[in-house]
Amino acid sequence: MIRGVLRNWCAKRNTASGVKRWYCAALVLVLIGVGLFGTRATFWGMAVIVIAYSVARMAPKSEASSKFETDCRYDPVPDELLEMLADAPTLPIGLKAKIADLLREEGQIMYDDLFALETRYLDRQAKGMSVQGQGYRKMMAFVDLSSE
Repeated sequence: MIRGVLRNWCAKRNTASGVKRWYCAALVLVLIGVGLFGTRATFWGMAVIVIAYSVARMAPKSEASSKFETDCRYDPVPDELLEMLADAPTLPIGLKAKIADLLREEGQIMYDDLFALETRYLDRQAKGMSVQGQGYRKMMAFVDLSSE
């Protein structure tokens, strides 16, 4: 749910920044440099590989959704992601309301708070499904037998 929206947001940002183009250019330069090494033009091969390294260092860094669960979990959630969360059809309205309440109280929301809300929601949903299930009712029939 929230993690899926976060993955889509990261993909959208990566596409907008052109990360793949930069790294493809660096890869092509590395291949050219290796090819020049093969023709014994070691100076030019090394020069092209140094340029490829510089291109890779200048490239915008790609966003990975796992980064927000570890390194950046105490960073505030940007407005673009909040907009995507509000518009996400896969996110239940109850969860959107909890996010809005937290935003109203705190003024901002951290990634860690988002993941905690999602985990609590999924736990409650799983608990509700197990209590409503046929297996739960059958096992509760044994409660009376265990007290005898």
